[in-house]
Amino acid sequence: MRVLFLGDVVAHAGRSALRAFVPDLIRSENLTFVIANGENAVNGKGIDEKGAQDFFEAGVDLITSGNHIWDKKEVADFFAKDRRLIRPANYPHCEEFPTPGEGFAVLEKGKSKLAVLNLMGRVHMDALDCPFAVGNDLITRFLAEDIRCIFVDFHAEASSEKQAFAHYVAGRVSAVVGTHTHVQTADERLLQDDTGAKTAYITDAGMTGPYDSVIGMVKEKSIKRFLTKTPQRYEPADKQIGLHGVIVEIDDETGDAISIRRVQKFLN
Repeated sequence: MRVLFLGDVVAHAGRSALRAFVPDLIRSENLTFVIANGENAVNGKGIDEKGAQDFFEAGVDLITSGNHIWDKKEVADFFAKDRRLIRPANYPHCEEFPTPGEGFAVLEKGKSKLAVLNLMGRVHMDALDCPFAVGNDLITRFLAEDIRCIFVDFHAEASSEKQAFAHYVAGRVSAVVGTHTHVQTADERLLQDDTGAKTAYITDAGMTGPYDSVIGMVKEKSIKRFLTKTPQRYEPADKQIGLHGVIVEIDDETGDAISIRRVQKFLN
């Protein structure tokens, strides 16, 4: 199977990049599944049902997320209606107050089956449950159910945490792709365990959104904040719109990664 994963989609500009590029990529790259991180999809923070529909209409099969998933209060209702949006699986479990949504999904198309797991790091992030422990439990569960192809969106600030997790699960999952920093890294590679099983990895898939900006926001606001140390109301930028992500090829039978390649496209 061939999987396109797109880094954090930011605001209207990012959603317009999905509409402009994803349908053609599905055809030209013979894609099996398209996954995109959508936690910044509406006005730069959070996602709602209307914003999610732009993803699905462009051809995205599943939306992952991260620390901004709760920024739109209506997202809880959307979780109850549509399993095509997932949130980090390591949010604390509480029977009295269940957390809306699920932390994983299983995509199926023809003979291809792909488990997608969403986790969030804890370094310079919220103090969630341990992503290593939660991830290990879910990966063990998938493998016990004979799901060999497993794709992980690890949403985290620290590159060291992303790399450590990838090495921890190397050979047991097909891919670990980092999100959150909005800057695509140039370290895509195949990790290998002692048996020779391969896992595709990149520290950050990058951003799908406006690149004439500071991580998607109007640059003047960020500059003023750093110069004056005063609070600023961030606004999404709208120029130099780009789509960034990776295409991962996976052996359907073994779950081994065959290749990983960065994708970069710009509208203007």
